[in-house]
Amino acid sequence: RAKLEKYVQRLLDPETTLDVVAGQTRVLVLKNAPVRVQVGDENVLSFTLVNQREVLLQGKTPGSTVLNFWFTDPADKD
Repeated sequence: RAKLEKYVQRLLDPETTLDVVAGQTRVLVLKNAPVRVQVGDENVLSFTLVNQREVLLQGKTPGSTVLNFWFTDPADKD
């Protein structure tokens, strides 16, 4: 949970788990712009970067998958 709070400013749904219903869209408003985004199973979930800090998640079919975000680390000079 601490890692989630480090990077995600807020979810429009107050749950700490992320449920997306097939045919519906969820919005993530991130604290920082991700360097890269990846979804494990694109048959279950798709995403759209609206801008640098907003991501639309579209549930496509019932199932489960993993959604990964990569962020820069301000402490890492490289």
